[in-house]
Amino acid sequence: MKTTLRLHPEDGVVVARTTLMPGAPVEEGIHADRIPAGHKVRRLKGKHVLRLAARDHVPPFVLDKRKRGFFNEAVGSWVAAGDGSLVEQLLLDPNPAYAAVLDREVVERAVMEWRGGRRSHANLLLALMMLELWLGQYLPRAMAGDRVQVAA
Repeated sequence: MKTTLRLHPEDGVVVARTTLMPGAPVEEGIHADRIPAGHKVRRLKGKHVLRLAARDHVPPFVLDKRKRGFFNEAVGSWVAAGDGSLVEQLLLDPNPAYAAVLDREVVERAVMEWRGGRRSHANLLLALMMLELWLGQYLPRAMAGDRVQVAA
C-alpha cells in the first residue's frame, strides 16, 4: 500500500497516509516537509479558510465578531409563544406520531414539568416537537411500504 495519496495529478500537494519525517522521500524528486504554520487551518476555527476568502468582500466587523448560537438563546421564548399552545397541540395530542418510538408518558411528564416552571426542558420540547412534525410527515409514507398485500 502506498504511504501517500495524490488527490489530483496536477496538484502540487501529496497527502501522507502515515506519519512521515521531514526529508523522507515521497515520490521521485519529492521529499516530505512540514506544513508552514501560515498554511494550516487553525484549531477550533473551522471557518478560518472561509473568512480568509471573504476578507475582500465582507466588512471586517462581520468576520471578526464572535460566534454565537443560532437559536439557543431564543428557544425558551419560542417554545412558550402563544402560551405554549403549540407544545400542547403537538406533544399532548391523543395519538402522537412520536408514540411509535417514545414513551408517551415520559413526554407528557416533560411537558408538565416545563409548564410547572422547569424552563430547562425548552430545548428538549423543541426537539420533541420537531420529531413529532417529522414523524407525522414521513412515518406514514415509510410505513406504507411495510403493509402486506393479501390477494382475495
